[in-house]
Amino acid sequence: MCTIHHVNIVHLVGFCVDRFKRVIIYEYLPNESLEKFIFSRAVKNYSLGWKKLQEIAIGIAKGIEYLHQGCDQRILHVDIKPHNILLDHNFNPKIYDFGLAKLCSKEQSAVSMTV
Repeated sequence: MCTIHHVNIVHLVGFCVDRFKRVIIYEYLPNESLEKFIFSRAVKNYSLGWKKLQEIAIGIAKGIEYLHQGCDQRILHVDIKPHNILLDHNFNPKIYDFGLAKLCSKEQSAVSMTV
């Protein structure tokens, strides 16, 4: 994850391992997740609007394209959902939470998801 650099992928700042405790540290994104703006009642008075939602969708697609085609090794995120899309101060989307991600070579045309 440290070698991945794309405008629509969250930047991994660091990690810490202390015996059985593990922490991943990502860049700070002030607007939290896309889920907050789609499903939350707390921000009900704030609307992203169709143009901004389209920009967010395109940004997510560019991030996924980079993971599938732009990296040396293909990364399949497997868990894209509003909760796993963070928004920066300008509401630009960044994909994060690679806990279920699968790595595969660029030569593979099919990946088993059953394991």
